[in-house]
Amino acid sequence: MPVAALTPVLESYDVCGMGKSAGYARQRAGTFPPAVYVGRNAFIPSEELEAIRRALIRGATDDDLRELVRQFVAARGQDLDQVVAQRASRSESFRRMGRASAARRRQAAAATGGAA
Repeated sequence: MPVAALTPVLESYDVCGMGKSAGYARQRAGTFPPAVYVGRNAFIPSEELEAIRRALIRGATDDDLRELVRQFVAARGQDLDQVVAQRASRSESFRRMGRASAARRRQAAAATGGAA
């Protein structure tokens, strides 16, 4: 079985001419392939990235891109809606952890009389 080449997520956004925020927004909208995780590192399969890049160059609509991404995710043996929902819940979980961590830092600073 051939091994797929993987491109780091942030590099894949650069390849397609978009920033990090736009890339994440496109993933949430289902118009950019969701990441494949290897440990804590996120990657996009290179063949999927190349197909998306070609589609963007030829002016594909969001519906065209969504269908293309659906095909990629189905080929991985996953459901796109489920993958997008998991990504959204993971993002919300990280946001909650960040807010709780910031609150703990403020409380600790207030208790010691230091600045947060």
